[in-house]
Amino acid sequence: AKAEGRLTEVGGEVWVARADGTGQPAVASAGTEVFAGDAIVTSTNASARFAYADGSTLRIYRASAVVLSQSDAGPGLDLRRGAVDADIRRQPDGQHLQVLGDLMQAEIVGTEFRLMADARSRWLGVRAGVVEASRVADGQKVTLQAGNYSAVAPNWPYMRMDARVCPYWKQVSQQAAGTPYP
Repeated sequence: AKAEGRLTEVGGEVWVARADGTGQPAVASAGTEVFAGDAIVTSTNASARFAYADGSTLRIYRASAVVLSQSDAGPGLDLRRGAVDADIRRQPDGQHLQVLGDLMQAEIVGTEFRLMADARSRWLGVRAGVVEASRVADGQKVTLQAGNYSAVAPNWPYMRMDARVCPYWKQVSQQAAGTPYP
């Protein structure tokens, strides 16, 4: 099997849990290859940078778990918890990066975005490019451009919102990643 990519930076305790179920998650270091189905997991004081074969990158923040996948539609990314900043290069036709999950999904042609997740919510903010995000529960779609975000969260409207002026986005973003966005 061909690796989806490799970890290029590791700070603190980072593990890769192999999809094949071969025992405990392995402690990861820079250079560790990650395959479809594997999960990258960071401890509460750790972070990592992952590079896809095409040069696209993920910055994975503390207390995060990201599962990578591969399908006919293209590579997949499912953030189970925590926060990720993604810088995705332009994807080939029909092979777009799929943001997967049970609350919100999106198809990424080429863009920069931050994705945040906890047990009850998903937040997606865009720094560059355009993303169409859909709420899984009812299929409702929202088109996000640079500076926009949307969230599927309890008692929160599912709509395009301005990340630059929303204090709640700033608070959630700062808590999850330790840095504001965009």
